[in-house]
Amino acid sequence: MTNVEVTVTPAQITIEMIGHADYAEKGNDIVCSAISTLEYIVAGWCEMNPEKAIVKKYETGPGYSFMKLIPIGNDVYNIVEAAVIGFMGIAERYPENIKLKKVWKSGRNPDIK
Repeated sequence: MTNVEVTVTPAQITIEMIGHADYAEKGNDIVCSAISTLEYIVAGWCEMNPEKAIVKKYETGPGYSFMKLIPIGNDVYNIVEAAVIGFMGIAERYPENIKLKKVWKSGRNPDIK
C-alpha cells in the first residue's frame, strides 16, 4: 500500500508518498503510475512557474517521494487541490492500494474532505 499525505499550510505545502501500491508487478502497476503522474504534474507545474511556487525540496526513490513547496500567491493551491482530487478518486477505486491523508491548515477549500 502507498500512503499519501498532503499537508497544506499558509507557509508551505508538502506531499509525501511512502510504500508500494502492489496492485501489479513493477512496470505494470497502474495505481503506482497514476499517483506518480499526479506527483509529476505538481512538480512540473511548480518548476515551470517559479514565480508562483518554489520547489524547496523534491526527493524520489523506490517506494518514497517527498515534495516541499513554498507558495507564492494562490495559484499553487489550485494545482495541489486538483492533484488531491485525483488522489481521492484513485483511493476510492483502489482502497487496498492507496491511503490518502489530507491536512489542511490554510483555511482553503473546505469542500475537499
